[in-house]
Amino acid sequence: MFFLLQEENQEKEKYPKAVFFILGNEFCERFCYYGMRTILTIYLTEELLYNDSSATVIFHSFVMLSYFTPLFGALLADSWLGKFK
Repeated sequence: MFFLLQEENQEKEKYPKAVFFILGNEFCERFCYYGMRTILTIYLTEELLYNDSSATVIFHSFVMLSYFTPLFGALLADSWLGKFK
């Protein structure tokens, strides 16, 4: 009972405005990535006329680069461009 009264008396914490921009950006980024990933092999085989094995290699290269480039960006930012060198 005491916990319920204490929770009612506390004010709601307000989030900074940047939180909503970060969440919106993450949603759009994931929507773009998964949408691109879904149709990439179809586009490569139907429109660009790649064979199945080449389309598979390109698809896996795209997925690998999608996961690798943030690590490369973090390394670049922390070692050469960072505030604390």
